[in-house]
Amino acid sequence: MRAICNIVPWARLLLLGSVFLAAMCALVLCIFKYNSRGKARYVAPWGAAFFALVVVLVVSMPQSAGDKTFFGAVPWIFYPVVSGAVISFGIADAAAERKRMLLRLSPDSIKEAFDNLNCGILFSDATGKIILINHQMNTITSPLIGSYPQTLSDILDALSRARDGGVLIDVGQVEGLYRFPDGKVRQIKTVPVRAEGLSGFFRTTVHDVTEIYSVSEKLKEENEALSVTNEKLKAMYERLSERIREEETLKLKMRVHNDIGASLIAISELIKGGDNADMQTQIAVLRNAASYLKSDASLIGEDFDDVRKIAEKMNVTLAVDGALPRFEKARRLVALAARECVTNCVNHAKGTRVLLNITRDGDCVTATFTNDGEKPVGKIIEGGGLSALRRRVEDGGGKMSVESDPAFSLSLNIPDKEETT
Repeated sequence: MRAICNIVPWARLLLLGSVFLAAMCALVLCIFKYNSRGKARYVAPWGAAFFALVVVLVVSMPQSAGDKTFFGAVPWIFYPVVSGAVISFGIADAAAERKRMLLRLSPDSIKEAFDNLNCGILFSDATGKIILINHQMNTITSPLIGSYPQTLSDILDALSRARDGGVLIDVGQVEGLYRFPDGKVRQIKTVPVRAEGLSGFFRTTVHDVTEIYSVSEKLKEENEALSVTNEKLKAMYERLSERIREEETLKLKMRVHNDIGASLIAISELIKGGDNADMQTQIAVLRNAASYLKSDASLIGEDFDDVRKIAEKMNVTLAVDGALPRFEKARRLVALAARECVTNCVNHAKGTRVLLNITRDGDCVTATFTNDGEKPVGKIIEGGGLSALRRRVEDGGGKMSVESDPAFSLSLNIPDKEETT
């Protein structure tokens, strides 16, 4: 293999240039590691490599062609191999040192992390002098003070002046809560440092609680609105309870009116001297009437078959032309009307037959009652029974009409459909 002194000059310069580049790499690493470590023992290997490469570079420059000195006789391949090895190891060592520096916990890294906190924070001693403050705290408080804060009193006095001047508003629900000129709500707290050896030092923090405060205010407004709604619901439930009591009272009045009316008619028949075959029926009616006075009445249900039986006891025929309503609510209203008409037929018209005519138009049923009794004298004035019946019909979404000319008739126009909840 040819020695370096026997190759063309431009190739020899290129090889020596690689050695120079390797020497510069070793020098840079010396400086870099000294700044990083600060101790000579970490720099010595690369310092030795630098001086060795400089010596090789100097003595490898032949004075003339065919120079037979030691370095002049070294094969040319030695130079790129050594230079490449030094540069490669230098790059690897620099990368490792850089990684170690990034992972190392140093005062600078602590200060950098402290400055990058998203909340403002400072530490002060017992006299209030600021020992350490981060960028966020400085950004928040400097506009209030007009300069960089030096003591904790500077910040507290600035907050006090700003609040008194109307610039800041102490929100007040939470201690140390302020609304700043930029519209954000921040909480400022100062507490003593409890760490060992730090007695007498204080930590002051500023947290952005704008979102939490906004949600809290919104929740407060919703709670106030909910309170108003609850009051309305309470009043509605009270009215509903009163309406239910009125409904039950009305229902009881109608039953008492009809049952007592039937009982009084039975009593009248007994006084006049009824038929012996009807005696047991009349006695049963009397017992039913007496049960109200004892306050233990077993009220007869609002069923049409029950009304028909009551009519038979009163010697009245209840005839039906048409089909009864399909659903319970409409059937109950028709049964109540039938009971009222049977009682009034006997008590006022002196009749013995009540005719119920039922027609249907879609979901609407029309029930018309007539009787064979005497024609009413003048216009019918609705009493307790008819008034109560009208109230029940209208509450059920229907209409009721009473006619006296040319004869008595009572008509109901009521919906016949399933009840929904």
